[in-house]
Amino acid sequence: EYTLFPPFRGDKLRAEFYLKYHNRPLDVVYSLNEEEQAKGRNLREAFGIPQEAKTITLHCREPGYLNHPSYAYHDHRDSDIETFYPAVEWLIDQGYWIVRIGDKSMKRIMTHPKIVDAPFHQDYTPFVEPYFCATNEFYLGVPSGPSSIPYCYGKPTISFNSILQWAIFGFERDMWVFKKYWSKPKQRFLTFEEVIMSHLFHLARAEEFAECEVELMDNTPEEILGGTQEMLARLRGEYKHEMDSKIQSHAKTIMKKCNYMRQAM
Repeated sequence: EYTLFPPFRGDKLRAEFYLKYHNRPLDVVYSLNEEEQAKGRNLREAFGIPQEAKTITLHCREPGYLNHPSYAYHDHRDSDIETFYPAVEWLIDQGYWIVRIGDKSMKRIMTHPKIVDAPFHQDYTPFVEPYFCATNEFYLGVPSGPSSIPYCYGKPTISFNSILQWAIFGFERDMWVFKKYWSKPKQRFLTFEEVIMSHLFHLARAEEFAECEVELMDNTPEEILGGTQEMLARLRGEYKHEMDSKIQSHAKTIMKKCNYMRQAM
């Protein structure tokens, strides 16, 4: 069985961080000045993106950027760009242009007239990331360094293949779609309650999950597509799901129970 509520000095700090920064509107949101907007228009022209076109920024973390044994502890954050293809194709059908950001160690993305594989483009500059993160409809990707940029500009994000504890970094319009926790001893997926009511919620390193005999399972292409569709529907105010209120109520009940038990320790 997994340990219930171990001592963890980060609990108090995490709670204080949430109350100070996430339980109310942002105090500061960055914006692009006139010079930066002009640079952005030039980038759009160089990339062949119409000035009025709506864009989605895509980032899928791969091991190449930090390809060293000392960084193996967070290999579970890596994802396969091809699992995002159904979502990318659907967004293009909705009228969006896709700007994939990252570096040249990454696998090339699928070819399409409305996809810009920015790291490999001859007109790439370091301004690509902040500009498109500041002007996109939303940021699509996984938890990684670049996912912090849209937060600065008040832009919503949807992060796939996340572990549960990372959701604390999200804001009101953000969505997190979590990895599934497969227990080798139990030979089944663990429930949301089993994870957050145990020490598994605090784990973030690959070796820690291995020691607990828990395998983190990536989201499927179907889950990524479904989450992307829900994200856009929510932003447009069109999201409706008859089970959503029941699911949300159940999740809140579990989280209240978890918070109460931790405070009582």
